[in-house]
Amino acid sequence: MAELLITEQYFDDVVVLHMRGKMSIGEGSVTVRSALRRLLDKGERKFVMNFAGVRYIDSSGNGEMIASYTTINKAGGRIVFCQLSQKIQDLWTIGKLLTVFDVYDDVGGALSALSVPHRSFECPVEGCKNRITLPYGPAGSSSVLCPACETRFEITLSPGDSSNSVDGVIGSFSIPTYQKEYIRTTLGSPTVIEINGRLDLFACDILRKAWQTIPPPRRVIFDISQATEISQRGLEVLHELCLSDEIDTAAVILTSSQPPDTFQTSISVYEQRGAAIAALAGPHNENFHPLMVDIFETGFETESQS
Repeated sequence: MAELLITEQYFDDVVVLHMRGKMSIGEGSVTVRSALRRLLDKGERKFVMNFAGVRYIDSSGNGEMIASYTTINKAGGRIVFCQLSQKIQDLWTIGKLLTVFDVYDDVGGALSALSVPHRSFECPVEGCKNRITLPYGPAGSSSVLCPACETRFEITLSPGDSSNSVDGVIGSFSIPTYQKEYIRTTLGSPTVIEINGRLDLFACDILRKAWQTIPPPRRVIFDISQATEISQRGLEVLHELCLSDEIDTAAVILTSSQPPDTFQTSISVYEQRGAAIAALAGPHNENFHPLMVDIFETGFETESQS
């Protein structure tokens, strides 16, 4: 007998997948992946994963759920989950999946959630492009997590040009490096990139992603006051970015932990935030472009449907 059995049930444009068995490495994960890909190829875009009959899920099964969530979002669809056992809820709480996935008590609640309009935008982090679903509600500020690159965004929504549109402006975003370590970017004039934890070979890749996500012209303060370790490669990347030859780009370093002679003499290093901000102040700040994203709203009735 197969590790996992899936029964499909259709409710208008929603497919409910009733699962029974184990979702684990090997056949269980493959069964889920194959079913969702087949349905996506048929044009289905709304899915409910009913876990009522799932008695066990391992890291491979959790990884498959994350991959499926990402794939369906990128295709412009939605996937929600329901009837998780207490054990799976506990596992998803520890793994922080409950902060990413939409989970409901029963199939009815999941179907109701998919029947209302929702908003989404494309993750702007360099190399990601995953589609992120926003909680639906009035204009205002929201904190959302990209399940693909694990970046957390603070985004402000404001009404757009039509009744069914909104504009999204990202105020800050944090990309994790290691456990409880991250690189946080607060956009503004100037933009501040805070390095919390290590800046080593791996964290340098994250630092570059943060830099490339900032809309040019870039005026940046690298705040390394909370850096616990900076490797030689970390210093090299900081030098490279501070000495960038991009047009109207400038960057300085703010630190209370590294002596100024750690850096090349051509790099401006400050111990006070006010002095670092003043160094980047001037007419060029008028050219600051906020990080805006296109918010897509789906689920509204159109004239052709009415």
